[in-house]
Amino acid sequence: MRDIRGSVGRYFPLVLVALLVVATGVVGASLFDVTGAEPSGEAILENVEQRYDDAETVVGTAEVLATNGTDRYAATVEYVAAEGNNSRVTVHANGSTVVAGTNDSHAWVYDPATGIARVSEAETLEQRYTEYEAEHGSYEELRERYGDNVTTTRAGTEAVNGETAYVLRVASANESIDTTGRLWVDREEYTVLKAEVTGENGTATVRFSDTRFNVTVHESTYRPPTDGGRAVPDADRKTYDSFGAAQSATTLDLPDLRDSYDLEETVVASYEGETTATAAYDTAYGTAYVAVTTADRVPDEGETRAVAGRPVTVASAQGGAAAYWTDEDVTTAVVVRGPESSALAVAETLLE
Repeated sequence: MRDIRGSVGRYFPLVLVALLVVATGVVGASLFDVTGAEPSGEAILENVEQRYDDAETVVGTAEVLATNGTDRYAATVEYVAAEGNNSRVTVHANGSTVVAGTNDSHAWVYDPATGIARVSEAETLEQRYTEYEAEHGSYEELRERYGDNVTTTRAGTEAVNGETAYVLRVASANESIDTTGRLWVDREEYTVLKAEVTGENGTATVRFSDTRFNVTVHESTYRPPTDGGRAVPDADRKTYDSFGAAQSATTLDLPDLRDSYDLEETVVASYEGETTATAAYDTAYGTAYVAVTTADRVPDEGETRAVAGRPVTVASAQGGAAAYWTDEDVTTAVVVRGPESSALAVAETLLE
């Protein structure tokens, strides 16, 4: 598992990855303190990296907390990582759940509240990875750049979740890098129990629990639930080719654009007591997903535009755009892979 794109280590929560990337590069010939009583910080980190890198699978849960002044973000992440570029994470944050995964052929993101999955093929992923390396550099280059400028020291022991842990301090000798980190490592198992990074943008803390190695994980875990993969507990999803059949399956009024566009399919999903119906239309702007939902998940961002005489909020991110509005307790949203103008054009067709 030495190939970074295929190793378990690549799929650790970001805080742990960042710490290991810069810290493991300082492992040198002298791995132990001169006293010989306890391993050095460098030696402990080497043991940690070896522990995870040798595993065929790693599963566990991480509690993430990021703070910056009064801003606060918290999430619970359940993760599974395995050899062969296989991974799956379930993120619970801000009252919503998102599931994402990778395998040998594609990567995907699934929203159980809407029943919609976004899938990227291997060729697309490789292109994105190449573009990222061109802009930010490769993993190996990152280690080479920062590895010699990092110090890792053991700073005693502390109890974490009832386990005795080594406390490691990680800092850069480069004055331009105003970031420090700490790791809490189980003294017996060399598993990471807690990680913390502090920099100019605030502090991020991750607590790891129920970490297990080399457990058997079925291959369906890494496929999206829409393609025969493992289902999300308590989530219900049904696909309909017929508009009428989909409308009969829900009390929500489905967005009907069949006079303007060809209907591809409709998905009716329910999760945690909320229902979402999404119709996919083949438009001049590509596939447009037009959804109605009772879920209170409208993002607090975007700009307000006037569309067909009424206010519509529009926002864009990651190569796509969304236009949405709320009437009483039902939100309607148009999502496209393209600019905001495309989302607004489809919204205007629906509101006319």
